[in-house]
Order: sequence, then structure tokens, then C-alpha cells
Amino acid sequence: MILTAVALAALSILWASWNRPPEGLTTTSRKAADLFRSGNADARAFRWQAAEQTLTDAVRTDPGFAMARAALADVQRRLGRAEAADAEAGRADSLARLLPPGPERWTVQLRLTLADKRFAAGRDSLLSLLANAQPHSPFVARMRALAAGGRRDPAAEEAAWREVLRLEPNDADAWNQLGYLAARGGRYEEARSHLRRYAFLAPDLANPHD
Repeated sequence: MILTAVALAALSILWASWNRPPEGLTTTSRKAADLFRSGNADARAFRWQAAEQTLTDAVRTDPGFAMARAALADVQRRLGRAEAADAEAGRADSLARLLPPGPERWTVQLRLTLADKRFAAGRDSLLSLLANAQPHSPFVARMRALAAGGRRDPAAEEAAWREVLRLEPNDADAWNQLGYLAARGGRYEEARSHLRRYAFLAPDLANPHD
């Protein structure tokens, strides 16, 4: 009986450890966290429909998962589902306000600036806060690249996308954007090289082959 009790206690500890969400994500479910990571990867590779489905599953698994809701709002916006994106962004913003000030909350809120223009005014201050807290974050580098693109600063944009690749060498979006930047600068061989890498990483998409 003692051995049985010990075995059950060990199994309970293992189950709790396995089901614990990854650090930095406030969710009640490891499954929801895994779905978020998968959907986020699909979004970065422009597999928008797959990303929407997986992120929808993530928020169904844990309706209070702010990060997944922000990611879903971003994807819905890119798919042209404006009404759904607005509603999802509102839910994500409400949930983000319940998180303590820190990198997770700022990441959710910063992602919402991509999904809903109502939040765009806070982008620079949020990026500054997050960059100070996580200077080597791929998300920070990506947001810097997007900000540089918005203000038409190709040198800063290229530097930021190269930083993304330093942190995540197989980021398809970064290879895509570097390809466009090189082509616009007349560096066509370099552009072809970047876009070949993009096509290798996302062979089922039309975009790199175009």
C-alpha cells in the first residue's frame, strides 16, 4: 500500500510537471500553450488559414489565454475578417490588463497594435519597455523591423530583419522581407538568394515562387 501511494504521488507530480504551461505564458493549459506556439509558427510562415484554426483551438482550450487571443486577432486582421479581429482584440486587451506589468503583458499589447489600429498609439512606448526587458527577443527585433518599414527606413529595417535571423535562422518572414529589400536596392543576386531560402523553408506557398 505504501509503494502504491508513493507511485501515485510520483505520477501526480509528473502529470503536474508535464501539464505546466511554459514560462512566460499565462494559461491554465499546456495544450493551449502548445497550440499557440504551433499557430504562431504558421502565422510567421504565412499559413494564415492553418494559423487561424490552431489559434482558435487554443482559445477554446483556454478562453482566458491573452497571448493566444492577441495572435488570433492579428491573423484574423490579415485574413480580412475585420469584425472578428476587432472583437478578438478587445477580449485580448481586457485579459492583458489583468496581467501584471512585464514582458508578457507588453508583448500581448504590442501585438495588438498590429491587429487593431485603435492600439497603435502605444506602439513606440511598448516597444521601448519590451526592448529594455528583453533586448534579445526575436519579437522585439521583428517589431523594430516593422516600425522601420513604416517610417521608410530601409537600412534600419534590413538591420532589424538580420537581427531576427541571427536569433531565428529559419524565420521565413525575415528571408522574405530581406529579399524584397535587396531587390528594391538593385541587389538582385542577393535577393534571389534570400528568396530561394524562403522558398526552401515554405515550399508549399506561392509567395516565394512569385
